[in-house]
Amino acid sequence: MYTHPPEAPVSKQLLFIPGPVTVAEPVLAAMGKPMVDHRGPEYKALQASVASKLKPVFGTTSDVLLLGSSGTGGLEAAVTNMFGPGEKILACPIGVFGERLLSIAKTWGIDVEVLPTEYGYGVDPVALKARLDAEYALPVEFEVSEFQLARWISSDDRKKLEAFIAANGSGVADDVDGDPVFLARNEFYLGYTRERAEGIVFSSIKDVKKRG
Repeated sequence: MYTHPPEAPVSKQLLFIPGPVTVAEPVLAAMGKPMVDHRGPEYKALQASVASKLKPVFGTTSDVLLLGSSGTGGLEAAVTNMFGPGEKILACPIGVFGERLLSIAKTWGIDVEVLPTEYGYGVDPVALKARLDAEYALPVEFEVSEFQLARWISSDDRKKLEAFIAANGSGVADDVDGDPVFLARNEFYLGYTRERAEGIVFSSIKDVKKRG
């Protein structure tokens, strides 16, 4: 009579995407429940609830699109919503994901020019400046900055927003649309400022403004 050999004890696995993190017990328990019909009312209500709760996370009042795909599907959605067949772009990949974006762009018929960079190094600003000027007639200037993070800021109280901008003058800039952006040296400084900025909303993205 065949018997299975005793199984060796296995420690709890860590997921390295992007981790290392453990999967929370409530999540594991939820995954063990029976599946629901993805076309039924229960799932419809669940998706609507998730999408609604994601709006403040991304700092938007517009619809949040949920992609039922791998990360590559998200990259493809980003590329095809920004560029179309025949349009020319200058890609500056510095790793595997950048090269994947480049490959996706080529697949969709986008005219891709590449500024190559060896793995382990950053983009050469001098080379990038030269190519943008020579090939795209786009003169640019680069300078060293003490800031590492940027967050759009807004408030329902205009006076509070103006007071915050006045108090953080050197750390606030306007984007191309004239909207204020708070600049932080690091995550600690961003968190420190956010905790003390009552009534100010910090957003990592913003809704695109269509130009007429």
